[in-house]
Amino acid sequence: MAYKKGETGNKAGRKTGIPNKRNVMANALIKYSEDNDIDAKQAVLSRIIDDAINGDSVSQKLILERLEPAYKTVIKPIELSLGDGDLFDKAEAIIDSISKGIINIDDASTLLSSLTDILKMKDSISNEKFKSELFSID
Repeated sequence: MAYKKGETGNKAGRKTGIPNKRNVMANALIKYSEDNDIDAKQAVLSRIIDDAINGDSVSQKLILERLEPAYKTVIKPIELSLGDGDLFDKAEAIIDSISKGIINIDDASTLLSSLTDILKMKDSISNEKFKSELFSID
């Protein structure tokens, strides 16, 4: 469903003009810095670093998460020609692609698993067709 310009799908969402938490915190640090003639951001960072060095696991985690954010899987399309053969030929082409460095093992595993699912579906359809033909013989 498309919404009109300026219309939201979340009617109960945050109202216009309400600042986000990040801006509120940034403004509070700026005001504190001006009122106390110090760099509040630097003071907070120094404290977190000192606590981390002294063994505070929460501070250590905070620093490490900022230095090395969580790894996120990047899904890239794979251009792979599997030919017109049967499923076994396609499986061989996938394995060959691993050895040539065209795809990695995780991608190959996913593709091979998909081929297995296709084989199971074909087998299931074949069994159902066989059963229906068997029971239709009088």
